[in-house]
Parts: sequence; structure tokens; C-alpha cells
Amino acid sequence: MRRSGGVTAVAIVLMLAGILTGGGAVMSLSTGPRVLGALDQRMKQLETLPTGTGQGQITPEQLTKLRQRLQEVTQELRAVMESPAVRISTLLAALMGIAAFMAGLGVLLLKGWARTLAIYQAGLSIPLGLFAAMSSPQQRLSQAMLRFYEGLVDPATQQHLQQTMALGQTIGQWVGIIGLLAWNGFLIWFFTRASVKLQFQRPTQTV
Repeated sequence: MRRSGGVTAVAIVLMLAGILTGGGAVMSLSTGPRVLGALDQRMKQLETLPTGTGQGQITPEQLTKLRQRLQEVTQELRAVMESPAVRISTLLAALMGIAAFMAGLGVLLLKGWARTLAIYQAGLSIPLGLFAAMSSPQQRLSQAMLRFYEGLVDPATQQHLQQTMALGQTIGQWVGIIGLLAWNGFLIWFFTRASVKLQFQRPTQTV
């Protein structure tokens, strides 16, 4: 039986989603050390920063506070990136990305195992995605950044930053959850349709 246009389109999107998911997980693993390295470099630059009481200069007290805040942010960021929850969710995201790509490739060839893999991959992605969303390190990192600016900016700016971060986190989290449920729910529904299942069945040979 010929592959329908719907199956072809879903297979291509599934492959692209797998590449983006797996690639994003790999990038997050490589970006973390670079960010920490940049913060360590910034800390070294602060050690040689000239201080003074003139206009546009930073006082020794301000430099000490800035160095302390930057050290706290670096420690918090390192703790988040090295936490088991982040490592597990990143590894699982990479595995789900590989599974999605392989399923999409197999679906293009109308392989029965690929349809089954697509269903199981979508089913597993829902709880894993919810786990990643609930254990997201963004809130801890945002709080660390707010502590960094505390005392360095006026209270009105501090409050504005806090409200903006909280709103952005809430919107981003719910958009991600809705997209996660919609896409994977669609995959399960699509690949369990009778008309789609029929395309993956091999024609019986008659003697």
C-alpha cells in the first residue's frame, strides 16, 4: 500500500522534532561548561578592576559586593547543572530525540516497528516532559540572578525584574506543557488510526 501524504508529513515532522530535541540536549550539555568558564573569567577580571570614589568609578565596597554576588551566582549555576534531575532529564531528552528520529525515518519506509516506536516514544515523552518541566532549573537560576542585582539597582527596578521573570517562567512553562501534550497526544491518536495502521501491514502472499 502506498504511503499517504499525512503519514509522510508526520514522519518528516517527527524526524525534525527528534533532531531538535536531541540536538538541544547535546547543546545544553556543552553550553554549561562554557557558561561556567565565562563566569570564572569574569571573576578574575573583577580582581584587577580599579576602584575609586570618582564619577563612574566603583567603590571598594561595591566591588566586594559585586564579587560576592557573582560567586553566589556561579555556585548556584554549577549546583543546578550538576544536579541529578537536570542530568537525568537531559539524558532522557537526548534518548527521546534519537527515538523520534529513528521512528520518523522508519515511518517513511512504512516499517511496522517504526509505527510502534512512534507510539511508545510519544507515550513516554509525556511523563518525561512533565518531569523536566517541573524540575526545571530556571526558577533557581532566576532567583540567583535577582540576588545578584539586589542592592545594585533601585527597589523599583528589582521588583520589575522579579515580576518579569515570574511572568516569563509561568508563560513558558504552560506553553511547553500544552505543546507537549498536544503533539504527543496527536502522535498516539494518529498512529493508532485504522487507516494509518493499514499502511504498515504487509500484503499477505497467496500460494
